[in-house]
Amino acid sequence: MPTTERARDRGRQQARKILTDLGLELRDARAGAGLSQRHVARVAGLSQAMVSRSERSQRRGMTIDQAAVLCAALGLRLHVRAYPDGAAVRDAPQLQLLTRFRGVVDDGYGWHTEVPVGGRGDLRAWDVVLRGPVTIGIDAETRLHDVQALQRRLELKRRDSGVDRVILLVADTHHNRRVIREHRAGLLSTLPLDTAAVLRALRTGAPLPNNGIVVL
Repeated sequence: MPTTERARDRGRQQARKILTDLGLELRDARAGAGLSQRHVARVAGLSQAMVSRSERSQRRGMTIDQAAVLCAALGLRLHVRAYPDGAAVRDAPQLQLLTRFRGVVDDGYGWHTEVPVGGRGDLRAWDVVLRGPVTIGIDAETRLHDVQALQRRLELKRRDSGVDRVILLVADTHHNRRVIREHRAGLLSTLPLDTAAVLRALRTGAPLPNNGIVVL
């Protein structure tokens, strides 16, 4: 089965479970407060039929706004977050970036993809782990966004995985170079080495002396 179909099926299964769990919570909260579906519908500005279908997990296509309004009408607060769940779906630019990077790494380093960070239950993974004179965890980014969040993520992944070194691999674009220039001082504590120093070690198979950024 193609990756896109597996992802779609997994997403739909998760959606069904979320709606089922939410429906039970809505029903229990309403019953516990001694409220009728008609009353909840009036407070939420929705139809009674929709409240009924939501409690029975039959409200397909319910929006976040509608779910939040229903929760608020029952004295609940809807909270939604997304978490890493297995291997990331890679686009062509990221695959090309990783391919370019592999071409500059000495054969003395073993190349391993999607290496889990921690033990059971930890869904995080390194995009690549190089095993050689030192073990290096690598995350590849084609477009930089929240640099501070990225820095925290790398620090936590290094702490929890026990790799010796960390490399942030970044696509060579005008946007990314500008972001790195603006944030380089703040990144020095986590990623002190620049591209030339990192590649000098990786091309020769020498131990990488510290963490670093590679723009490629």
